[in-house]
Amino acid sequence: MTTFYGAGNGGFDASASQFAGGGFMPSKNQTLRAFTIKQLYDAASATADDQLSVDGRDVTNVTLVGKITAVEEQNLVSIYTLDDGTGTMLTKYWIPEQDDALERQHRAEWRVGVYVRAHGHVNHFNREKMLVAFNIRLITDHNEVTYHGLQTIFQHLHLTLAGLTPVLNDVLGLFHAIGGQNENGASISDVVARSGGRYTVQQIQDAVEALQNDGQLYSTKDDQHYKPCNAL
Repeated sequence: MTTFYGAGNGGFDASASQFAGGGFMPSKNQTLRAFTIKQLYDAASATADDQLSVDGRDVTNVTLVGKITAVEEQNLVSIYTLDDGTGTMLTKYWIPEQDDALERQHRAEWRVGVYVRAHGHVNHFNREKMLVAFNIRLITDHNEVTYHGLQTIFQHLHLTLAGLTPVLNDVLGLFHAIGGQNENGASISDVVARSGGRYTVQQIQDAVEALQNDGQLYSTKDDQHYKPCNAL
């Protein structure tokens, strides 16, 4: 089933029954999470197939809230530029085969200056991230805009403060395996090599900083070597 981070805590996205219209339905065993546009642009691509990762979790289906600042209509697709105050993102909406009067009415409502909620997944096009939406809905209650911002904060804190993320646990385990018995611990380059391509140097550096702040690692002979605090 689709997992809704923060479900049961109130809000406007209560069920997947809202997903209608063009594009596709979310797949089973995937997650739906609220994001700001900046979070998606900052998300790391951890694998060769451009699978995004935020807070140590893979990003599958996302929901954004933003104001439409530009519209480009084509025969089979409409492209909207959404601005949520943290950035802008192109949002592509494929026109369904059953393009009935209600569907056309909805698209007529999605005009420059209005706020909408979009559900979809993030693709890369010409090295730029783009949202491919399977549902867009006009926002009529602007409390929903505020709620969405609070929801992104709640979900981030829920995932990062409820213990170490899978990535941090993995990186900490690598430092234990490589440098747990070594006086100088392990170097960042050694951990990157041992990870087998799962993480970039920047991702390891970010993880090291987080683990230091959490009291899990300490630096040894320089700022490239670290050792677990509970190593024997």
